[in-house]
Amino acid sequence: MQALEFSASLVASTATVDGLAAIPATLLLGRLSDRLGRARLLAGAMALAGLAPTPGACGGGLALLAGSRAVVRGPERQPWAEHGPGV
Repeated sequence: MQALEFSASLVASTATVDGLAAIPATLLLGRLSDRLGRARLLAGAMALAGLAPTPGACGGGLALLAGSRAVVRGPERQPWAEHGPGV
């Protein structure tokens, strides 16, 4: 984060918004899984994961690329959770 010159408050607010968005997303996806079935939901998620990086890679800007990476990675795999604090 220091190499990209992001402030600590920006990183913290991004993590907060991500955490708050994960709560209703989990509930919604659970209901959707019950309704459509796990196999269909997984197939749709894999298709979305395959298409999500495309707008960012086509020059849509940093915000669009970051948003597409968030869709691909999902709320359970955050970069700071893998390496611990201070990395």
